[in-house]
Amino acid sequence: MKSARDAARQLQVEIVEAHVGSVRELRAYLASFKGQDADAFFYVNDAMIRSQADLIIETMRAKKVPTMFSFPGIAERGALAGYGVSFREVGRLSARYVQKVLTGTNPRDMPVESVSRVELALNIRTARDIGVTIPQAVRLSASEVIE
Repeated sequence: MKSARDAARQLQVEIVEAHVGSVRELRAYLASFKGQDADAFFYVNDAMIRSQADLIIETMRAKKVPTMFSFPGIAERGALAGYGVSFREVGRLSARYVQKVLTGTNPRDMPVESVSRVELALNIRTARDIGVTIPQAVRLSASEVIE
């Protein structure tokens, strides 16, 4: 959240934080949320919130509020955008490590690797449904565009 607050200050964007500690609190927050409460919905990566992604997307879409999550695959499920590391790439990297260990490489001798490519997925259908226009330059920079 600190990184998000710092970036928001630089971009002169106001962050409206809503802290929830359970699915029940999240559902109550979503039920009380009004479309004018915020211009968009973004969350800090959290397993409990991620488990409720479909509910968040459905609720915010009905209220015409754009949603952005920190993983690109979510755009396929109706979020306006997903930006982050692809879980597929993380899986491929993990599989390479497993393959090396199974063929005799000592894990101590393996270099530390990480996924460095960040992906942006956009859902144009969602954009149309909620009345958001995505600039052509942003579309062209996306890794995946869902029509």
